[in-house]
Amino acid sequence: MYSRAETSYTQGGAPSYEAGIAGGTPLIDGVLGVRASAWFRRDGGYIDRIDPTTLSILDRNANHDETTVLRFAAVWAPVNGVSVTPAVVYQDRERNDISIYWPLYSDPNADRYESANPTPRGEPDRYLLPSLKITADVGPVTFISNSSYYKRRDTSGYDGTLYNLSYYQTAGWPSAGLGLTGPPCNGTCYPLVDGNGIHLPPGQQSYRSPATVTNRQDNETQEFRLQSADPAALVTWTVGVFYSLNKTFSLEEIHDPNVDSLWNTLYGEPIADAFGTATNADGSSYLPRGDSYLNQLTGFDRQIAGFGEAVWSITDQFKLTAGARYSKVDYSFNSYADGPQNGGPVYGSGAEHEQPKTYRAGLSYQQDPNNLYYFTYSTGFRIGGANSVIPHNLCLSDFDNFGIYDNPASYKSDTVKSYEIGAKNNFENRIRLATSAYYIKWNNIQQTVTLPSCALSYISNLGGAVSEGADLQADIAVTDSFTIESAIGYNDSYYTANAFPGVATGSPLVSRGDAIVGQSLTPGAPWTITVGAEYKFKVFGGRDAYARVDYEHATKNNRQTAAEDPSTLQYLACTTPSGGTDTCQYTPSSTTFVSLRAGTTFSGFNVSAFVDNLFDAHPTTEFNYTGVDPYTSGTPPTPLYRNFTFRPRTIGITVTYRQ
Repeated sequence: MYSRAETSYTQGGAPSYEAGIAGGTPLIDGVLGVRASAWFRRDGGYIDRIDPTTLSILDRNANHDETTVLRFAAVWAPVNGVSVTPAVVYQDRERNDISIYWPLYSDPNADRYESANPTPRGEPDRYLLPSLKITADVGPVTFISNSSYYKRRDTSGYDGTLYNLSYYQTAGWPSAGLGLTGPPCNGTCYPLVDGNGIHLPPGQQSYRSPATVTNRQDNETQEFRLQSADPAALVTWTVGVFYSLNKTFSLEEIHDPNVDSLWNTLYGEPIADAFGTATNADGSSYLPRGDSYLNQLTGFDRQIAGFGEAVWSITDQFKLTAGARYSKVDYSFNSYADGPQNGGPVYGSGAEHEQPKTYRAGLSYQQDPNNLYYFTYSTGFRIGGANSVIPHNLCLSDFDNFGIYDNPASYKSDTVKSYEIGAKNNFENRIRLATSAYYIKWNNIQQTVTLPSCALSYISNLGGAVSEGADLQADIAVTDSFTIESAIGYNDSYYTANAFPGVATGSPLVSRGDAIVGQSLTPGAPWTITVGAEYKFKVFGGRDAYARVDYEHATKNNRQTAAEDPSTLQYLACTTPSGGTDTCQYTPSSTTFVSLRAGTTFSGFNVSAFVDNLFDAHPTTEFNYTGVDPYTSGTPPTPLYRNFTFRPRTIGITVTYRQ
């Protein structure tokens, strides 16, 4: 049996606590056994949500969340050589609000973090994962069957109020193409949002338009494999088939029941009149659920593959590995967009069909039991997918800039070729090293493209890139009582050629040498360094005790992203508070995170006290900002930035018991 309990307090925030227990037992000796676990954790919040107009606190320590995890597994051996292992995992995570704060109203030096997001960003996220593994020894081979089903239901979103206000305030300019003649309220309430906060006109200060994204995943997988049963054979091998059917559903909505009231105040007409969409029988503009914007996407991903791998022991020390996989991938989707912001109902569909082939080859040299050297070459792919529709009139200036009418409906698989060389060494059980260097060539890279002015994004295949890096892990026993664990990683990922949204003319979407970013706005750290030092000693008449410090450091990425590169279409210049101009995008500085823990062990118990974020560091780790007005003839409003950072200094106690 194993159990764990923890309680902690975050400086300037609320307490956190967790409890969990796991245990197993044989029901029939040698035939049937079971194991189960249950775990619950509440992470206390430390960011207060305030009213964007009055600045009064609406929800103290709002960014708290709770997670419950349940697991059950059994092993049944009905006959000799056969085992059946059913298992199920269930997780339920309930987030009350997002961990983002507004620098405008916060003071991180005093552990005061405030968010004036007009609407809370709760996120219920549940998944169920049952699986079944069957293993049977059949003479010289072993048969293995793996079956699983993954069901996830998640509702996330974004602050639709901030998005709408930054978009609605730009809609009135003639160049926006909606036939209006000027800024909102004839300029008296412009801007609605800028670097100084939200400025709703009189009578509209309760306007809210929360946005939700409902996601559903239902994934079925089945794998059958045969493998050689003798690990000492000259050639060991594995062959198999794989099948998966993945169903996804996504529904993005901006719930905007007060849109007509706001638009009548801003422009003297309902939003449907400006966008040319139909109205309801009562004259209102929104959809039946109160939405001004809706995007629905349903996708089906089917894959069947055959694979095989063989390991040839050339000598007792040299081993050669070769493997291949052939896949048949079919992806289809249906989309539906509606609402006045989407220009009325729009239907779409599409499909992608591919037959990717992937390979793996490797050579290893086991010099002796303590020293291994290896080289590996492999290829891989990532399945393509679909994009939600971004209507042309919603991002008019961006699409015109890009030279395309709208975003692509789908994107294809991207592929990689990877080369790695490495070693694992053990010196007198005092120094253990694991080193590697790799080079990855990435083609047709699936990359998020941000439309600078309207702040929406889509995924597209953007040319080629490389990722170069190295890793070093070193565990050192300085003495029998003092040990050091360390890891150093280096990675440099960048585009190797310009990539364009359509015809290769004009400015590119990304330029050669630009850093690769994922779903976030910022690239990863080129250098990551972690060091943990632990000292063991005796206390209380011989009881075992320990003390350790952990240090984590990530350096700043000095490669510019496409959004920081003036030569690209994704570059966006912003007005600075001093009245100048600079890129809206930036790369955060380096970060350092330090933790301490000390404890003692006795009679199966491990009791320790800890301090996370010892120096109460609060660097910006990620951020986002509101859209910038591309149509104004004057000075555009400054963007409103919102930041993420580390959890403030947290002090706590952990108790575990193992029997």
